[in-house]
Amino acid sequence: RCFVVGGNSRGIPFYRALRKRGVPFAAGILAENDIDAAVAVPLATKAVVCAAYAPMTDEQVTEAKALIDGVEFVVDCGCPVGEYNRANGELIEYARARGKRVLSKLCELAEVEI
Repeated sequence: RCFVVGGNSRGIPFYRALRKRGVPFAAGILAENDIDAAVAVPLATKAVVCAAYAPMTDEQVTEAKALIDGVEFVVDCGCPVGEYNRANGELIEYARARGKRVLSKLCELAEVEI
């Protein structure tokens, strides 16, 4: 139902809140050495993970966009965007361009119907 764009430990509260509410989610694109990946992989129905200290690949971006196409809403955890995770900023814009609701605050999850 949801795709979470996390990283830099900012996705963890969202992953836990979604899981606690029983809302299935996918997560990405996360670096394999990011603490978000360690939490998201066991909790998410799908996590798109890239190599540590490497840019995200076109294949990973395509996979993440396909997941976004299939969800009701997207969560932007506010992870800073830099050289290696630039694609995550593009994923948020992709979601908005597709008319997806984009949440950015934990309290907004309360508005999501289970």
